Amino acid sequence: SATEDLSSMQLDVVSDVLTIQFLENLYDSGTVTVIASDGQLSTSAAFNISVAPVNDAPIVSTIDVSTDEGSGMLISLEVEDVDSDSFEIFIMDYPDGGTIGTIDNTALTIEYEPYTNFFGSDLIEYRIYDGVDYSNTSPINIIVNPINDPPELAQIDAQAIDEDTVFTYELVATDVDDTELSYSASVDGNASVDVTESTLTVTPDPNYNGDIIVSVTVSDGEFTDSQSFTLTINPVNDAPELAQIDDQAIAEDTELIYILSASDVDDIELSYSATVDGNASVDVTESTLTVTPDPNY
Repeated sequence: SATEDLSSMQLDVVSDVLTIQFLENLYDSGTVTVIASDGQLSTSAAFNISVAPVNDAPIVSTIDVSTDEGSGMLISLEVEDVDSDSFEIFIMDYPDGGTIGTIDNTALTIEYEPYTNFFGSDLIEYRIYDGVDYSNTSPINIIVNPINDPPELAQIDAQAIDEDTVFTYELVATDVDDTELSYSASVDGNASVDVTESTLTVTPDPNYNGDIIVSVTVSDGEFTDSQSFTLTINPVNDAPELAQIDDQAIAEDTELIYILSASDVDDIELSYSATVDGNASVDVTESTLTVTPDPNY
């Protein structure tokens, strides 16, 4: 038989064979006493044994984490090591959909930041070094959840058209989520506005000239983007309109004197002229028409 005073081993004696089983991850030193007996008398012998420590490699496991699009995260690593508490983190495979920031060897954390507008699956592979041995290589599986991004309306520069014409413009917007977009518009006055699909139509009031502020909005159903631009209506000279002149009658050898009247939306100073088809002379002074028939006609 045999006895020991070590906690790091187990003894087994079969016939005359002593088997010493060393326990996992334990080391120690002490005395093993072997006893031989014939049933009546016994004798013993002792010997010292020492189990020297051997470094155990750290063990890392698979980590599954998730975050939202546009949101960074701090990933905590899981390490098992029975004889070390100081480690160094090594990245074996970098992520495709984001970047790695600060690596904290003391806290055993890795900062991860997804790229702008990235969502989907990403992967980091890592291992740990305890100063003697490297761990196995293990994955960090990252899910970046999609979130709705606002649409962006393309820049609209100042525009100009001539008076009494209709303005049309093809609106353009982008959305990284490829969501169906809708457009709307308004004006600050002196015009009507309509948007059909992505075509903007502004119809100024008749004879209006000046500036109109047009406001345009694009929506993806949740978020919007808006901007305003100036639509300048260039003045165009409008023809004057002569007031209706009814048929007139005078006595022989008298003159017809008539005050002419006309309007012009451009408020321009007007001048008048007149002709006759014979048997009279005609004169216009400012807006006064004078027709002098031939004598006795």
